[in-house]
Amino acid sequence: MNPLIKKEIRLLLPVWAAVMAMVMAMPWIFKHEDSVNEIIPMALFFGIVLVAVDSYGREFSLGTFSGLMSQPIERSRIWRVKLAVLSLACGSALLASLASWGLRMFIVHSGIQLNWQSDENMIHSNSAETTAVEVALTLIALVGGLWTSLLFRQVSAAFWVTFLAPLWLLLMGIYLLPTKITRFNDSAEIGICIYLIIGFWVAHKLFFKAQDVGWGNGAISLSKWFHFEGSQAKPASGRWRRPIFALFKKELHLQSMSFFCALVLFILHIGMIILRLSHQGHFEAYSVAGALSEFFWILWLIIPLVVSSTSIADERKLGVADAQSCLPSSRRHQFIVKLVSIFCIGILFGVVMPIAFEWIAARLGVENPMLKGMFVNTRSMEDLLRVGFLTVLISFGCGLAGLYASSLTKSFQHAVSLALVIIIAYCFSFQFLTDFRSLLGMNFNPILNAFIFALVTLVGLIWLAYLNFKYFQERGRIWRRNVAGILCLLAFVYVASAGLYNRAWEYAMPAEPAHGAVRLTLAIPPKLNMGVYQNTLVYLPDGRVWYDQLVDTYIYDDISKYPQSLASLFSPLPESAGIQKFFEGSNWVSVAASRTIWKSDSKFWRFHPKVVKASFQAFGVKSDGSLHASAPSANGEFTGDKMEHIGVEVDWKKITFNHILPVVLRNDGTLWVWKHSISDCDETNTHRTIDVTQPMEQVGFENNWKDIEGTFWRRLFLKNDGSAWIVSINKTNQTYGFIAETNLNVFVPNLTSISYGFHEVAITKQDGSLWIKLHYYVGNTNVVTEFFQVGSETNWCNVASMNSELIGLKKDGSLWKWSHKASWQINDKNSAMAVQQMLQIPPVRVGIHNDWVAITSTWYGTLALSADGGLWLWPDREQYEDYTLLKLPKQPKHLANIFDEEKPSR
Repeated sequence: MNPLIKKEIRLLLPVWAAVMAMVMAMPWIFKHEDSVNEIIPMALFFGIVLVAVDSYGREFSLGTFSGLMSQPIERSRIWRVKLAVLSLACGSALLASLASWGLRMFIVHSGIQLNWQSDENMIHSNSAETTAVEVALTLIALVGGLWTSLLFRQVSAAFWVTFLAPLWLLLMGIYLLPTKITRFNDSAEIGICIYLIIGFWVAHKLFFKAQDVGWGNGAISLSKWFHFEGSQAKPASGRWRRPIFALFKKELHLQSMSFFCALVLFILHIGMIILRLSHQGHFEAYSVAGALSEFFWILWLIIPLVVSSTSIADERKLGVADAQSCLPSSRRHQFIVKLVSIFCIGILFGVVMPIAFEWIAARLGVENPMLKGMFVNTRSMEDLLRVGFLTVLISFGCGLAGLYASSLTKSFQHAVSLALVIIIAYCFSFQFLTDFRSLLGMNFNPILNAFIFALVTLVGLIWLAYLNFKYFQERGRIWRRNVAGILCLLAFVYVASAGLYNRAWEYAMPAEPAHGAVRLTLAIPPKLNMGVYQNTLVYLPDGRVWYDQLVDTYIYDDISKYPQSLASLFSPLPESAGIQKFFEGSNWVSVAASRTIWKSDSKFWRFHPKVVKASFQAFGVKSDGSLHASAPSANGEFTGDKMEHIGVEVDWKKITFNHILPVVLRNDGTLWVWKHSISDCDETNTHRTIDVTQPMEQVGFENNWKDIEGTFWRRLFLKNDGSAWIVSINKTNQTYGFIAETNLNVFVPNLTSISYGFHEVAITKQDGSLWIKLHYYVGNTNVVTEFFQVGSETNWCNVASMNSELIGLKKDGSLWKWSHKASWQINDKNSAMAVQQMLQIPPVRVGIHNDWVAITSTWYGTLALSADGGLWLWPDREQYEDYTLLKLPKQPKHLANIFDEEKPSR
């Protein structure tokens, strides 16, 4: 190969390789349509600028340009070789970007399932226009890199001018031709062609008439503009020794070009806001002006990367790095000054400036669509904080990557290129840990992993950068040390994430806490019942009823999850409301209680989760047939210790809350409700309690109702003829409907317990057998199986079904479970048989004790009562895996002991 060509390839290879890695990775990091329309072309433009500036910029940085011009080779040949190699490098980067995006689109449209799932809203019809934009940006960056590097002969100045000059020209074109250049059309193409022709002509002329010293002497300094140098020399007698101040001054002097370009961005951003005002915030679909206005604030994030990449590398390029060892300041102080300067500049220009500009724009009525509602809607304050926090993280990440890369390189171009590789490697490493952690044989939470990954990376890279800054040794030793350090950091992240998430310390703890003395038995079993709003009732054999309520420790909506407290991220399981009291008196045969909690109407309720409103009301039927009710409580205080007799009838049999309305069963087989009384929380958070002074009315006309069974999820009404029914009540117009559960008719005469779950109905019969019915989806078809027996054992006395598990209580007091989550994914023709075969797998023992006396299902798992009166929660682990940083403890959660001393409610 020709030596001149080899030299050019060797010159561009490091930066070109980094840019290739970036452009090929971008379509796999960003997945939304807006990413391919704006962010990915912007990233491609940034990478091509680096390659284009590197062709002549490295010659000037290394001081080899004069030697190149003095070679016995015609300048025209050098020009052609450089232009050919540079064009090949930029063209290959463009093709790599298009090929990577095309491969991703092929995977999306072909339906291939990967761990990295794609957004279904990715671009379809606008791909041709996006491709044209990428081609145009590539040519603009290539030509711009040529004329700016030859004109300024300084890499940082050439980079910024190449990057900002097209933005200036585009903004001026939009102002001059507001109706002609709103889209990528003929007007835009003409403007681009003019820029390319003029830029290429200027570059050609500058190269063929190049002298040893350029017009700017090869160095552009703006120090005096920013008062970094005093106008008058201070006398020797008045000298102040302030090394830290001098170091900060030196760092600001080093970043003078970045400050000047920040000023240009400042002016451009003002122009963007004026552009929005002139269009009243509305642009044509897929318009150049709209896209540029919407995504312009992201350009500020380039400054932290450029500033940090310049910090150490430029000092080595200028030959002053070694001399700094002789300064009257330690290397540690010098590095700390660099670190603080980089992060302060990054926060100022990467976070404060863009957010301040967009806030001003929102106040002027031209809000950025990307940040819609964050600056004008106080209820979206959490969205603004999330964007601000994310921007801070990106700014810190870019600054840290640039600083570390700068400590390993001797030029700005190589530092930026290596920083891009580090950022891409970081994104893919985190994505690999998140999506392919099963391949590593480890389980950990992505949020916890991200926190550990960020923390370890922050400390580790800063430490490695400090070592590189302090001991700039032989190159091979430095790279070996850094490679070994990064591998150790990754290994530590893997081990720490897996160890913390899986609670490694629990291997030294007992499987389950010890239980106390026996006070309840299965010979005369108590009854555990979960009512609406997680109201918990325990019926004791002596007729007493104990009450408490389970409350959430987290809340979430359809977009993001908002923990109520930091502790809930580590343990999101519900906790007791702290009531834990017995109802007044004894001889209760049926009790229905409803304690409702809802959040306050504060605009910032997510930040004040302890501010709640609650109400309480309870009803009960005693063994003598009398009906009782507690006084309504507007603040949620327990009033079950003051139950008052209602009416004169003594022929009541049972009462229950059918969702929000109490339904009472009489001994004559009729169902009754209070007329025009509905317990609910309306939109204004005003709780309407049951007015027991209102007359009662019969539900339907039947008088052959026998009993009421079921759990909080669904109440089952049984008739004397053995049929089972569900009663639906329309709270708006007080109408009633009856739905027959015909598949339960054969079990009703021998039914001992029933539990409704989200995907199943489980029952136990008097002969001790356990039966289940599942419903799941095969494609879009809802499939409901018949009841079939689970296993062949006949010693079951109770059952509780959850979201993904089924837990049964045996007559020996032990708990056993099956997992039927796999049934949700069954899609073959023999699905019913597959489900049945799955549940024939032997159950797994839950816990180590044999003194359980009652169980019931809840939203959160299975609630179990032990013989000593302890109330324990066995959580549904599948339900909580996305809401906690750590895996749930292997031990069940102890909620209360019904025989403990009564506690005050809260």
